[in-house]
Amino acid sequence: FSDQVSLLVGLAIGLPFGLGVGFWVSRYVTRPLASIVEVAQRVERGDFGARAVVEGSLGEMGDVVLTFNKMVDSLQELESERLATAASISHELRTPLSVLKAHLHAICDEVIEPTPQEFQALLTQTEHLGRLVDDLHTLSIADAGQISLQKQRLNLAALVAEVLEQLQPQLQMAGMQAQLSQPPEEHDSDIRADPDRMRQIIVNLVSNAIRHARDGHWVGLSIACVAGPAGDDAQDQGPWVQLQVDDAGPGLPHELRAHPFQRFAQAPGRRRRDGSGLGLSIVRVLTEAQGGQVQAGSSARGGARFTLRFAQA
Repeated sequence: FSDQVSLLVGLAIGLPFGLGVGFWVSRYVTRPLASIVEVAQRVERGDFGARAVVEGSLGEMGDVVLTFNKMVDSLQELESERLATAASISHELRTPLSVLKAHLHAICDEVIEPTPQEFQALLTQTEHLGRLVDDLHTLSIADAGQISLQKQRLNLAALVAEVLEQLQPQLQMAGMQAQLSQPPEEHDSDIRADPDRMRQIIVNLVSNAIRHARDGHWVGLSIACVAGPAGDDAQDQGPWVQLQVDDAGPGLPHELRAHPFQRFAQAPGRRRRDGSGLGLSIVRVLTEAQGGQVQAGSSARGGARFTLRFAQA
């Protein structure tokens, strides 16, 4: 009989205590989950301003909440970039189209004579539209992971020298001198990459210097074999071929240093020069698509510096 009484007393004391602890534990687990569900529903509706409650979330549950919030941060950044890109595309397309429309109306109304100079101006606007559409197409297929790459062993130093020779007329018109530094051994600059895409990367970088750094009258390209960055990935341990493009211009504007490869990046109050505004974005996506790395900084002459690295073949 005494055992039964002890059991009843234990149940009378332990059961409420166990229920209380269980309720507290369930609240500890479900409150962050409920917050995550609420934020996920708001994100589904297009509201990226909400974040899951981190307070009171400890251990693995706290890690889940923090990771979820970082994911929402990334989604918000992507959405902001998408909206900004859409607005920039409409603006970039509207300008040449407006010029074409106005000039063609003027020709049709016989306000402007259809001279060869006038047709040349219309052709220039059409070519600008074509470059913009081609650049947008390159970025779109890169974003979709469907970019076509025909990788083969190539000598980066020889390719850079060839591209510079082809760009000599543009460099001379801009009054710029190109300086090329190559590794002592020819095979030191061998990489596996798509020749056409690498040519596009080099042209974009040199053209960027011509547009924005012509006042410095100099652009330098150097190729060197460097040690791979430290990391756990075995691929990162081997030697890398580094392409560095420096200029003596004003350098990257302060407003763009944090995101120099953003699409249509432009410092406030500055008017865009010739170009689609997508050249550096294409440099980044083509470099990364081929397993390379790209960084932006300042050159020793005070201008901009772009450093690209590819695994040595």
